[in-house]
Amino acid sequence: MIKVLVIDDSPIQQRLAKIYLAQEEMETIHAKNGKEGIETAIDNRPDLIVLDIEMPEMDGIETLRNLKLIEETKNIPVMMCSSLRDEEIVVECLAIGAAGYVCKPHGFRGFRDSVKSILPETKIKNGEPA
Repeated sequence: MIKVLVIDDSPIQQRLAKIYLAQEEMETIHAKNGKEGIETAIDNRPDLIVLDIEMPEMDGIETLRNLKLIEETKNIPVMMCSSLRDEEIVVECLAIGAAGYVCKPHGFRGFRDSVKSILPETKIKNGEPA
């Protein structure tokens, strides 16, 4: 089964991601901030990380930078997910190594399609890591 780590301080956004991804038979694990998210990623090795930008303590951009520097997490694709619609932020995230960027609010179809576009097709077809 595909495992997705959702790093977001909003319980509502975490729940929505869980509902959306469950419909695609994907397992979700959650972290409420960047520090916890990095630790969870190292411990669980998800297939994808969905990362909010606006969080307390360590924002999503700093979290992304750290994830891309750590040996255990640097190759995990990260999809940024934020209500920020600033082109400079999108470009910065992609330059750091984000695999994609989706804006909130998003509906099921937009979120699902973004996730599927980032995951390798073999993982989606088989429902497990390639």
